[in-house]
Amino acid sequence: MTEPTPDEEPTIGGRSRRALVAIGAVVVVLVALVAVMVLTRDGDGEDPPAPSGTTVAPAEDEGSEDDPAEGTVVGEDTVSDPYAPDSGATGYDALHYDVAFAYDPEDGELEGVTTMAAQADEALAGFSVDLYELAMDEVTVDGEPAEFDVDGRDVRITPAEPIVAGREFITEMTYSGVPEPVISAGFPTGWLTTDEGGVYVIGEPDGGATWFPSNDHPSDKATLGIEASVPRGWVVAANGAFEGRRRDGDTVTWAWSEDDPIATYLVTVAIDRFRVVEEETDSGLPLVSFYPEDAADRLTEEFADAGDMIEAFEEVFGPYPFDEYGAIVIPEALGYALETQTRSTFGIDVASIDEFQAHELAHQWFGNSVTPDRWEDIWLNEGFATYAEMLWAEASEDGYDIDADAEARRDSLADYDEDPILDPGVDRWFSEAVYQRGGLALHALRRTVGDDDFFEILQTWAADFRHGNVTTDDFIALSEEVSGEELDDLFEAWLEDDEIPALP
Repeated sequence: MTEPTPDEEPTIGGRSRRALVAIGAVVVVLVALVAVMVLTRDGDGEDPPAPSGTTVAPAEDEGSEDDPAEGTVVGEDTVSDPYAPDSGATGYDALHYDVAFAYDPEDGELEGVTTMAAQADEALAGFSVDLYELAMDEVTVDGEPAEFDVDGRDVRITPAEPIVAGREFITEMTYSGVPEPVISAGFPTGWLTTDEGGVYVIGEPDGGATWFPSNDHPSDKATLGIEASVPRGWVVAANGAFEGRRRDGDTVTWAWSEDDPIATYLVTVAIDRFRVVEEETDSGLPLVSFYPEDAADRLTEEFADAGDMIEAFEEVFGPYPFDEYGAIVIPEALGYALETQTRSTFGIDVASIDEFQAHELAHQWFGNSVTPDRWEDIWLNEGFATYAEMLWAEASEDGYDIDADAEARRDSLADYDEDPILDPGVDRWFSEAVYQRGGLALHALRRTVGDDDFFEILQTWAADFRHGNVTTDDFIALSEEVSGEELDDLFEAWLEDDEIPALP
């Protein structure tokens, strides 16, 4: 195991393994602490931006096929997902975020610069990003100052020149304030603090916007770089690969990168006085974890099965979809865990529970790599991860009977919740039924089509939609294609009917 100290060069992974994604020149360091990478391009177009949601007709006898003013639109400031009605934006596809910030745990102030590379889906006179309860101080688009208007969590940006459809553009956003969590689905999400001044991010479902401006909806995934500057003595954990650490007086900047697409709700940072524990699986996959110092030895032992879990899941799901894995354990009792991409986050009270470890690991395939396009299909996350708990028990426990377990779960669930789980409604979004009935739907599919076809379905699902977005209809179509059976009635009974059916 390796515990980096502020006076040493970074030792996580032994070296910097990937450069942060960047296209352009280094921006002046934020408050002399933070470096970010900026992409710049020349702007095009002549017409002023249109009001939100309108189309701008070209002037008579002006413009051409290459004229960006022709037919420009202002992107909508929501993707119209009823589960997160204020989240996301239309008109562009986010490609990469460089998130650079300085944070002082003593006063809770954050000062940040986020650089978003994106591609215009249509000719844009304006577009939006999400930012919650932080002040947007300055915005540039392709290096030129841009006007912006803040309305709740929506920041509507008007570039100096319209953006040609299909063109990549760079938006740099400078912002500041004290991050506050947002209440979503009945619980706080986003930037959260511990009693001792530490920080952890639980971004599901729409908490990414509490600490960096983004297109904060799972339908728009992007790659990621993070640079976090904190006082000496604090450790910063984040997604992906460790890219290095540098000192500037009493400040240390930690750099991380994730070069596989990631949904904003799965982006995380955790700031605390962690011990860093480095291991690897038998196949060489890096396992880099962050544990509270006073529990690090115990947690290292209790996460010792991680390599075996990955190997067991690779046999049934296919290859692990990312380049590293690990755990972040928050030194407080949270009562839950989250599948933050490549490095799952656990409250210390649940970190040692096998079912939680298996559940969050399985999400790396189902939820993180293969991500629902809309929250109404949340069972594609939670049902799959719940069934993975049962598959891990089947692989690791002598005498475990998965059929008996499924029957017991079905009977227990029928006693208190018989509502549908496809589009379950905001009040039941994260209900136990979504988890348990979703898992049982997969077991019903397995019993219907047989093990060979069932595991081919899971592996094909993970492979064909790797790092993409999906719907329930996609899964049904694939299941029918692989099995050669008509399965509409099965899925309707398990996902849409009020009454929970009997297992086949």
